[in-house]
Amino acid sequence: MLRSSYLFQDLAPAELEPLAHRVITRHYDTGQCVYRAGERAHSLYVVATGQVSEIRRTAGGEQLVISTYTAGAVFGEPGLFAPGHTRMVDELATAPSAVLAIPRDTLLTVLHQHPPVMLRMLEGLAGELRILAERLASCAYLPIPDRLAARLLALLASHGQPGPHGTRIDLELSQSTLAAMIGASRENVNRALARFTAAGYLRLDGKTILITNAASLAHAAGTNPPPLPYRNSTPHQPSNADP
Repeated sequence: MLRSSYLFQDLAPAELEPLAHRVITRHYDTGQCVYRAGERAHSLYVVATGQVSEIRRTAGGEQLVISTYTAGAVFGEPGLFAPGHTRMVDELATAPSAVLAIPRDTLLTVLHQHPPVMLRMLEGLAGELRILAERLASCAYLPIPDRLAARLLALLASHGQPGPHGTRIDLELSQSTLAAMIGASRENVNRALARFTAAGYLRLDGKTILITNAASLAHAAGTNPPPLPYRNSTPHQPSNADP
């Protein structure tokens, strides 16, 4: 599982063995928090199974879903290295999940002993910064259908499962979750999804989305494709997070 993550893919099994002995496996039911904003950051995390969402809450109770992580994804790096070593977001299990926790001191040892791992982490953090900058510009300037199309394309890049009738986004995504991902109301997201469905861009099956015409959806998102995820990718998925 560690080798399936972007961070440790360059290490041989023998090099990972000492790290594997220090990993702690934790299990979470749907709705349980891995950690909350304001807590001290003690560990790096790798999703083994399930689904974990990164959420930023406002004082008024609104929430923004920043990222959603599935098997092989890495999260928790920023808090480990930010001044104060505190968390700024909640990490919430949105399905029954198993998560591998790597203590900070163990991670630091690996980073010093294996420079490729340190380079991967820097690439991941830089890639995440680019994604957040793009989303900030999107929320500031783009109408809701364009923002939704861009986010669906990003999810397609990180969680797409090709099939005979299109590519399924392999996540459980309610309309409320999609709304929280793009900073919009559920009603506006519902209208945009209905528009895309009527145009033949996608199909809805409960909380599953099947993209049937990615090219038209990309046109709806504008000429600039969204940056691809990096921390949430595996060695088998492409990434454009090169400097």
